[in-house]
Amino acid sequence: MSDTARTVRSTPAAGALRDLALMVFYHSAGYGAAAPLVPLFAAGMGAGPAMVGLVVAVSEFFPIFLALPVGVLTDRLGPRRLLIAGAAGMVASSAVRTLASDLGLLVLSQVLLGVTSLAVWLCGQSFVARVVRPEERAQQFGTWIVAISLGNLVGPVAGGVVADLALAAGTSQDAAYRVVFAAGGLVGVLGVWHAWRLPDPPPADQRSLSLRDTLGEAAGLLRRRGVVLGSLTSFSLILSGGIRRSFLPLYLAGLQMSPTAIGVLFAAPSLAAVAVRPFLASLVRWAGELGLLRRALVLTTVAWACVPWLETAVPLFLALAGTGLGHGAGLPVTMVLTVSDAPAYEHGTALGIRQMANRVADTVSPAAFGLAAGLLGLAASFYLAAAFAAGGLAAMGLLLRKGPSGATPVGPQAGARRA
Repeated sequence: MSDTARTVRSTPAAGALRDLALMVFYHSAGYGAAAPLVPLFAAGMGAGPAMVGLVVAVSEFFPIFLALPVGVLTDRLGPRRLLIAGAAGMVASSAVRTLASDLGLLVLSQVLLGVTSLAVWLCGQSFVARVVRPEERAQQFGTWIVAISLGNLVGPVAGGVVADLALAAGTSQDAAYRVVFAAGGLVGVLGVWHAWRLPDPPPADQRSLSLRDTLGEAAGLLRRRGVVLGSLTSFSLILSGGIRRSFLPLYLAGLQMSPTAIGVLFAAPSLAAVAVRPFLASLVRWAGELGLLRRALVLTTVAWACVPWLETAVPLFLALAGTGLGHGAGLPVTMVLTVSDAPAYEHGTALGIRQMANRVADTVSPAAFGLAAGLLGLAASFYLAAAFAAGGLAAMGLLLRKGPSGATPVGPQAGARRA
C-alpha cells in the first residue's frame, strides 16, 4: 500500500477511529488481565508492601522522562508507527512477565510495559485530536475512554476466571498467574493487528526546529491555562486512581475474596466509566466542562474515602463504580482542555505534557500508598487516595481564580461555561 493510500484523507475517519478503538481495547484487556494479579504475584515472590508499591510504580518511572519527547515525535512523524511499537511492546512485556523467575524480571516486564503503553496512550489521543473536528473532541475522547474502560472491564474479569479455572485444575497459584499473563499477551497480538491497519495522518508539525526551539515552545505551552488545568486535574485523578492498581487487590484478598470476585470489583470502575459515556455530551451541556470536571473530582474524593469502611461485595462495587464515574466523566474533559488551548501543530507536545504529569502520578502514587499502608495500615492508603482527588479540586479553584501569566481562556467555549 502506498503512503498516499495510507492517509486519513483516503480512508474514512470513522473506520480509522474504529480500528483505534479496537487496538486500545485489546491493549487494555491484555494489560487489565494482569494488573490485579501483579501485586499478588510480587507478594508471592516475597515482596513486602513497599516492594509491591515499587513493582507497580516502576512501570511509570521512565515514561516521566519520555512523555515529552514522544509527544514531539508524534507531532513530527505522526502516531501510527509509535502505536504499532506500543502495541507490540505490551505483548513482549507479557512474555517477560510470564517467564519471570524473580522480582528483577518482573520489574523489567513492568518497565517495558510502561514505556510502550505510553506510546499507545499518547499517540492514540493525538490521533483522535487530528482526525476529528474540535467540536467533536469531547465525544470522541469519551469514546477513547470507553475503549480503555471496556478493556479494563473485560481483562480483569476474564483474568480472574482464567486464574480460578487454572487453580481448579490443580495448578499452583504461581502457575495460574502465569497462565493469565500469557493469555493477556495473546490478546495484545490483536491490538498489534489493528494498529497496523491504522491510516497515517500527515505530520501536524511541518516546521524544522532545533531542540532548543522545541523545548522553548513546550515551555510556552505551560503559560496556557487550558494546558495547565488539563494536566493538573488529570494528574489528580490518576494519582488517586493509583490505589486501584497497587493495593485494592490486596485489600480485597484480605477480605477472603476469590480471584474472580477480585477481578469483578477491580473492573467496577471501568464498567462505570463505560456506563457514563452515552451521557457525556448531555453532562457537558448541563454542567459545562469545568462544572463537570469539578463534580467528577468531588465524586472521586467521596468514593475512595468510603472504600475502607466497606467489607462486602455489593457496597464495595458501588463505591468503586463511583470512582469510575468520576474518572469516566473527568478524564475526557482534561483531554479537551489540554488540546483546545494548544496550536494544532503542538497537540502532541501538549498531550505529552499531560502524559508526563500522569506518569509522575502513576509513579508517585503506589510508593505513597505503600508508605501509608506500611505505616498506618491499608485503610490509610484509601484515605490518601481521597486526599489526592481533593487536592485536584483545590488546585482547580486556585488556577481558575488566578491563572498563569498570559493564560488563554479554558476550552473552546470558555465564556459560555457554567460552574
